[in-house]
Amino acid sequence: MRILMSSLWIAVALTGLAAGCGDDDTTPPPPTDGGPGTDSPVTPTDGAAGGCESTASNADRLDAPELRIASLKIMTPAALASTTVLGLLQGALDEDRFNWLVALDGAPTTGMGPVSFTTGFGKKNADGSFSFVMGAAPGPGPTDRWDPVMGMGTMNGEVLTTPTLTDYFTIPIYANDTDVLLELPIRGFEINMATLTDSRTCVGTRGARAWDTNAGAMSAYLTVEETTAANIPALMSSLCQLIAGLSGMGNCDAVAQDTWPTKPDSLCMPSGACTMGGCDPATDCNAWKLTGGLAAQGVEITP
Repeated sequence: MRILMSSLWIAVALTGLAAGCGDDDTTPPPPTDGGPGTDSPVTPTDGAAGGCESTASNADRLDAPELRIASLKIMTPAALASTTVLGLLQGALDEDRFNWLVALDGAPTTGMGPVSFTTGFGKKNADGSFSFVMGAAPGPGPTDRWDPVMGMGTMNGEVLTTPTLTDYFTIPIYANDTDVLLELPIRGFEINMATLTDSRTCVGTRGARAWDTNAGAMSAYLTVEETTAANIPALMSSLCQLIAGLSGMGNCDAVAQDTWPTKPDSLCMPSGACTMGGCDPATDCNAWKLTGGLAAQGVEITP
Protein backbone atom coordinates (compact mmCIF):
# COMPACT_ATOMS: atom_id res chain seq x y z
CA MET A 1 0.00 0.00 0.00
CA ARG A 2 2.83 2.44 0.84
CA ILE A 3 4.48 1.86 -2.57
CA LEU A 4 1.18 2.38 -4.38
CA MET A 5 0.43 5.59 -2.50
CA SER A 6 3.96 6.87 -3.15
CA SER A 7 3.53 6.34 -6.89
CA LEU A 8 0.13 8.03 -6.84
CA TRP A 9 1.50 11.06 -5.00
CA ILE A 10 4.26 11.37 -7.60
CA ALA A 11 1.80 11.06 -10.48
CA VAL A 12 -0.58 13.66 -9.06
CA ALA A 13 2.19 16.13 -8.24
CA LEU A 14 3.96 15.88 -11.61
CA THR A 15 0.77 16.61 -13.52
CA GLY A 16 0.01 19.58 -11.31
CA LEU A 17 -3.43 18.26 -10.39
CA ALA A 18 -2.96 18.67 -6.64
CA ALA A 19 -2.52 22.35 -5.97
CA GLY A 20 -0.25 23.00 -3.04
CA CYS A 21 0.82 19.40 -2.48
CA GLY A 22 4.41 20.49 -2.92
CA ASP A 23 4.11 22.23 0.44
CA ASP A 24 3.25 19.01 2.23
CA ASP A 25 6.22 18.01 4.39
CA THR A 26 4.90 14.47 4.84
CA THR A 27 7.23 11.94 3.17
CA PRO A 28 6.44 8.22 2.96
CA PRO A 29 8.98 6.06 4.81
CA PRO A 30 11.73 4.74 2.51
CA PRO A 31 11.99 1.09 1.52
CA THR A 32 14.25 -0.97 3.76
CA ASP A 33 14.98 -4.03 1.63
CA GLY A 34 18.30 -2.95 0.15
CA GLY A 35 16.81 -1.87 -3.19
CA PRO A 36 17.30 1.50 -4.93
CA GLY A 37 15.04 3.19 -2.40
CA THR A 38 16.94 2.10 0.70
CA ASP A 39 17.51 5.01 3.06
CA SER A 40 21.28 5.31 3.50
CA PRO A 41 22.78 6.69 6.71
CA VAL A 42 23.88 10.29 6.36
CA THR A 43 26.77 11.29 8.60
CA PRO A 44 28.32 14.78 8.83
CA THR A 45 32.01 14.24 8.08
CA ASP A 46 33.03 17.49 9.75
CA GLY A 47 31.25 16.71 12.99
CA ALA A 48 28.82 19.58 12.62
CA ALA A 49 25.18 18.81 11.94
CA GLY A 50 24.16 20.26 8.62
CA GLY A 51 27.72 20.40 7.29
CA CYS A 52 29.34 18.15 4.71
CA GLU A 53 27.13 15.07 4.84
CA SER A 54 28.38 11.89 3.19
CA THR A 55 28.48 8.13 3.51
CA ALA A 56 32.22 7.88 2.74
CA SER A 57 35.15 10.29 3.05
CA ASN A 58 37.47 11.01 0.12
CA ALA A 59 40.33 12.07 2.42
CA ASP A 60 42.43 9.02 1.51
CA ARG A 61 41.75 9.31 -2.23
CA LEU A 62 42.19 12.98 -3.05
CA ASP A 63 43.33 12.11 -6.57
CA ALA A 64 40.25 9.94 -7.16
CA PRO A 65 37.25 11.26 -5.22
CA GLU A 66 33.96 9.41 -5.60
CA LEU A 67 30.71 11.36 -5.37
CA ARG A 68 26.96 11.04 -5.70
CA ILE A 69 24.70 13.94 -6.65
CA ALA A 70 22.92 14.84 -3.40
CA SER A 71 20.72 17.68 -4.61
CA LEU A 72 19.71 19.39 -7.85
CA LYS A 73 18.12 22.81 -8.05
CA ILE A 74 16.88 22.78 -11.63
CA MET A 75 16.38 26.25 -13.11
CA THR A 76 15.27 25.31 -16.64
CA PRO A 77 13.13 23.94 -18.21
CA ALA A 78 10.33 25.46 -16.18
CA ALA A 79 8.28 22.27 -15.76
CA LEU A 80 11.21 20.61 -13.96
CA ALA A 81 11.95 23.72 -11.89
CA SER A 82 8.66 23.82 -10.01
CA THR A 83 8.72 23.49 -6.23
CA THR A 84 6.65 20.32 -6.43
CA VAL A 85 8.89 18.55 -8.95
CA LEU A 86 12.07 19.65 -7.17
CA GLY A 87 10.67 18.33 -3.92
CA LEU A 88 9.91 14.98 -5.51
CA LEU A 89 13.38 14.78 -7.05
CA GLN A 90 14.96 15.62 -3.69
CA GLY A 91 12.92 12.92 -2.04
CA ALA A 92 14.21 10.43 -4.61
CA LEU A 93 17.78 11.61 -4.00
CA ASP A 94 17.40 11.38 -0.22
CA GLU A 95 15.99 7.86 -0.45
CA ASP A 96 18.58 6.58 -2.96
CA ARG A 97 15.99 6.20 -5.69
CA PHE A 98 17.87 8.68 -7.93
CA ASN A 99 21.55 7.72 -8.01
CA TRP A 100 23.75 9.88 -10.26
CA LEU A 101 27.43 9.18 -9.67
CA VAL A 102 30.59 11.12 -10.56
CA ALA A 103 33.98 9.43 -10.12
CA LEU A 104 37.22 11.33 -10.73
CA ASP A 105 40.62 9.82 -11.46
CA GLY A 106 44.09 11.32 -11.73
CA ALA A 107 43.09 14.62 -10.13
CA PRO A 108 46.03 16.86 -9.17
CA THR A 109 46.11 17.37 -5.43
CA THR A 110 47.48 20.90 -5.78
CA GLY A 111 47.48 23.49 -8.52
CA MET A 112 45.74 23.05 -11.86
CA GLY A 113 45.66 20.05 -14.15
CA PRO A 114 43.55 17.57 -16.12
CA VAL A 115 41.35 14.94 -14.52
CA SER A 116 39.34 12.10 -16.04
CA PHE A 117 35.79 11.56 -14.87
CA THR A 118 33.09 8.94 -15.18
CA THR A 119 29.44 9.77 -14.68
CA GLY A 120 26.14 7.95 -14.90
CA PHE A 121 23.63 5.84 -13.03
CA GLY A 122 24.74 3.79 -10.05
CA LYS A 123 22.94 0.94 -8.33
CA LYS A 124 23.13 0.75 -4.56
CA ASN A 125 24.72 -2.37 -3.13
CA ALA A 126 23.71 -4.19 0.05
CA ASP A 127 26.79 -2.84 1.88
CA GLY A 128 25.84 0.78 1.16
CA SER A 129 28.36 1.28 -1.66
CA PHE A 130 27.38 2.07 -5.24
CA SER A 131 28.40 0.59 -8.60
CA PHE A 132 28.06 1.82 -12.15
CA VAL A 133 25.92 -0.53 -14.23
CA MET A 134 26.75 -2.00 -17.63
CA GLY A 135 24.16 -3.36 -20.04
CA ALA A 136 21.50 -3.50 -17.33
CA ALA A 137 18.78 -1.18 -18.68
CA PRO A 138 15.47 -2.97 -19.27
CA GLY A 139 13.62 -2.95 -22.56
CA PRO A 140 12.24 -1.38 -24.56
CA GLY A 141 15.31 0.58 -25.63
CA PRO A 142 19.04 -0.14 -25.75
CA THR A 143 20.31 -2.15 -22.79
CA ASP A 144 23.38 0.13 -22.56
CA ARG A 145 21.49 3.40 -22.15
CA TRP A 146 22.16 3.38 -18.37
CA ASP A 147 25.89 2.76 -18.88
CA PRO A 148 28.28 5.46 -17.61
CA VAL A 149 30.21 7.77 -19.91
CA MET A 150 33.73 9.14 -19.56
CA GLY A 151 35.39 12.45 -20.29
CA MET A 152 38.20 14.79 -19.32
CA GLY A 153 37.88 17.81 -17.07
CA THR A 154 40.07 20.26 -15.19
CA MET A 155 40.84 20.66 -11.51
CA ASN A 156 41.92 24.16 -10.51
CA GLY A 157 42.71 23.87 -6.85
CA GLU A 158 39.48 22.42 -5.46
CA VAL A 159 37.23 23.53 -8.35
CA LEU A 160 36.16 21.01 -10.99
CA THR A 161 34.99 22.00 -14.46
CA THR A 162 34.32 19.78 -17.46
CA PRO A 163 33.80 20.45 -21.16
CA THR A 164 30.56 19.42 -22.82
CA LEU A 165 30.23 15.68 -23.32
CA THR A 166 29.16 14.48 -26.76
CA ASP A 167 28.20 11.00 -25.48
CA TYR A 168 24.71 10.72 -24.06
CA PHE A 169 23.53 8.75 -21.04
CA THR A 170 20.30 8.08 -19.21
CA ILE A 171 19.62 8.25 -15.47
CA PRO A 172 16.60 6.33 -14.15
CA ILE A 173 14.59 7.69 -11.23
CA TYR A 174 12.76 5.02 -9.28
CA ALA A 175 9.24 5.44 -7.89
CA ASN A 176 9.94 2.75 -5.29
CA ASP A 177 12.40 -0.09 -4.85
CA THR A 178 11.43 -1.87 -8.09
CA ASP A 179 9.53 0.46 -10.44
CA VAL A 180 11.12 3.18 -12.60
CA LEU A 181 9.20 6.46 -12.43
CA LEU A 182 11.01 8.08 -15.34
CA GLU A 183 14.34 8.27 -17.13
CA LEU A 184 16.36 11.42 -17.79
CA PRO A 185 18.08 11.13 -21.20
CA ILE A 186 21.05 13.49 -20.81
CA ARG A 187 22.90 15.04 -23.76
CA GLY A 188 25.63 17.68 -23.75
CA PHE A 189 26.32 17.29 -20.03
CA GLU A 190 28.72 19.82 -18.54
CA ILE A 191 29.85 20.63 -15.02
CA ASN A 192 30.19 24.39 -15.22
CA MET A 193 31.66 24.56 -11.72
CA ALA A 194 31.86 22.34 -8.65
CA THR A 195 33.82 23.42 -5.58
CA LEU A 196 34.92 20.42 -3.53
CA THR A 197 35.31 20.78 0.25
CA ASP A 198 36.12 18.64 3.28
CA SER A 199 38.94 16.66 1.65
CA ARG A 200 37.01 16.57 -1.63
CA THR A 201 34.12 14.79 0.06
CA CYS A 202 31.35 17.30 -0.63
CA VAL A 203 30.12 19.92 -3.04
CA GLY A 204 27.92 22.17 -0.94
CA THR A 205 26.58 21.58 2.55
CA ARG A 206 23.27 20.50 3.97
CA GLY A 207 21.39 22.88 6.22
CA ALA A 208 18.55 22.12 8.56
CA ARG A 209 16.05 21.76 5.71
CA ALA A 210 17.90 21.63 2.41
CA TRP A 211 21.20 21.33 0.60
CA ASP A 212 23.05 24.47 -0.48
CA THR A 213 23.45 24.02 -4.24
CA ASN A 214 25.37 27.25 -4.87
CA ALA A 215 28.76 25.48 -4.87
CA GLY A 216 27.98 23.56 -8.06
CA ALA A 217 26.42 24.27 -11.44
CA MET A 218 25.62 21.98 -14.35
CA SER A 219 23.99 22.13 -17.76
CA ALA A 220 22.74 19.58 -20.26
CA TYR A 221 20.11 19.11 -22.96
CA LEU A 222 16.90 17.08 -23.16
CA THR A 223 15.90 16.31 -26.74
CA VAL A 224 12.33 16.16 -27.99
CA GLU A 225 12.91 12.73 -29.55
CA GLU A 226 14.42 11.15 -26.46
CA THR A 227 12.00 12.71 -23.98
CA THR A 228 9.09 11.61 -26.18
CA ALA A 229 10.35 8.05 -25.81
CA ALA A 230 10.95 8.51 -22.06
CA ASN A 231 7.72 7.20 -20.61
CA ILE A 232 6.42 8.01 -17.14
CA PRO A 233 4.41 4.84 -16.45
CA ALA A 234 2.60 6.26 -13.42
CA LEU A 235 1.23 9.04 -15.64
CA MET A 236 0.71 7.06 -18.85
CA SER A 237 2.59 10.00 -20.32
CA SER A 238 6.06 10.99 -21.49
CA LEU A 239 8.73 13.32 -20.18
CA CYS A 240 8.27 15.42 -23.32
CA GLN A 241 4.58 15.93 -22.54
CA LEU A 242 5.50 17.11 -19.05
CA ILE A 243 8.15 19.58 -20.24
CA ALA A 244 6.13 20.89 -23.18
CA GLY A 245 3.01 21.34 -21.04
CA LEU A 246 0.88 18.97 -23.12
CA SER A 247 -1.11 17.35 -20.31
CA GLY A 248 -4.31 16.04 -21.86
CA MET A 249 -3.24 17.07 -25.38
CA GLY A 250 -1.37 13.92 -26.45
CA ASN A 251 2.28 13.03 -26.84
CA CYS A 252 4.74 15.40 -28.47
CA ASP A 253 4.85 13.47 -31.75
CA ALA A 254 1.06 13.83 -32.08
CA VAL A 255 0.76 17.58 -31.44
CA ALA A 256 2.10 20.32 -33.72
CA GLN A 257 5.18 21.88 -32.12
CA ASP A 258 4.05 25.44 -32.82
CA THR A 259 1.10 24.88 -30.43
CA TRP A 260 3.15 23.62 -27.48
CA PRO A 261 2.84 25.84 -24.40
CA THR A 262 6.59 25.41 -23.70
CA LYS A 263 8.54 25.08 -26.91
CA PRO A 264 12.13 23.77 -27.24
CA ASP A 265 14.88 26.40 -27.06
CA SER A 266 17.92 24.47 -28.32
CA LEU A 267 19.28 22.44 -31.22
CA CYS A 268 21.07 19.10 -30.92
CA MET A 269 22.83 17.72 -33.98
CA PRO A 270 23.19 14.02 -34.95
CA SER A 271 26.87 14.34 -33.97
CA GLY A 272 25.77 14.91 -30.37
CA ALA A 273 26.72 18.60 -30.31
CA CYS A 274 24.03 20.83 -28.81
CA THR A 275 23.63 24.60 -28.60
CA MET A 276 21.02 26.85 -27.07
CA GLY A 277 19.30 29.07 -29.64
CA GLY A 278 20.08 29.29 -33.33
CA CYS A 279 16.77 27.62 -34.23
CA ASP A 280 13.05 28.37 -34.44
CA PRO A 281 11.23 27.14 -31.30
CA ALA A 282 8.05 26.57 -33.33
CA THR A 283 9.65 24.41 -36.01
CA ASP A 284 13.22 23.15 -35.81
CA CYS A 285 14.45 23.57 -32.23
CA ASN A 286 14.60 19.99 -30.98
CA ALA A 287 15.76 20.20 -27.35
CA TRP A 288 15.43 22.06 -24.08
CA LYS A 289 18.45 23.26 -22.16
CA LEU A 290 18.63 21.85 -18.64
CA THR A 291 20.41 24.10 -16.15
CA GLY A 292 20.74 24.09 -12.40
CA GLY A 293 22.80 24.08 -9.24
CA LEU A 294 24.01 20.93 -7.59
CA ALA A 295 25.38 19.47 -4.37
CA ALA A 296 27.28 16.21 -4.05
CA GLN A 297 28.38 13.88 -1.29
CA GLY A 298 31.17 11.34 -0.94
CA VAL A 299 30.26 7.69 -1.46
CA GLU A 300 32.14 4.49 -2.10
CA ILE A 301 31.97 3.30 -5.71
CA THR A 302 32.93 -0.33 -6.18
CA PRO A 303 33.48 -2.28 -9.43
